[in-house]
Amino acid sequence: MAAPETPTPTPPPVLMNSVQTFLKEQSPELKKQLDTVNALIEHPMTKLGTTLMQDHEFTASVTRIAESHSGTQFAVYEGVLIVALWIFRAWRLTKSNTLLARLWTQAWIGVLFWILALTAVPALVWGEAFRTAFGHLIRVVLRQFLA
Repeated sequence: MAAPETPTPTPPPVLMNSVQTFLKEQSPELKKQLDTVNALIEHPMTKLGTTLMQDHEFTASVTRIAESHSGTQFAVYEGVLIVALWIFRAWRLTKSNTLLARLWTQAWIGVLFWILALTAVPALVWGEAFRTAFGHLIRVVLRQFLA
């Protein structure tokens, strides 16, 4: 006696697409919201954040920075930098005689401040953890936007 023939199972449809299709058919407002969510998912900054969060070295470095108790030290160093560059800028502006020289002095000292405030001071306070996180951030940003 032959065994009863069992139907072969069909592969399940892709769940997300079928749910989205069902919801789009049910409500036009829901369709708009789903389109907004899909646009957010496809946004380059979302992809950048997702890529960074999947990088274990980056997340470990950021966790080490967040768990370190050196926020006060960082604030003090930033304050010292602000005061030092404020005094330096005042001194350099006294040496500038023309408007163009004053504008140039303001510009290059401003750029110097941002470079030091965003890279040198955090690297001094948090050390290798910051350098690792910053390196991974730069690498992912360059890969994302130059690819």
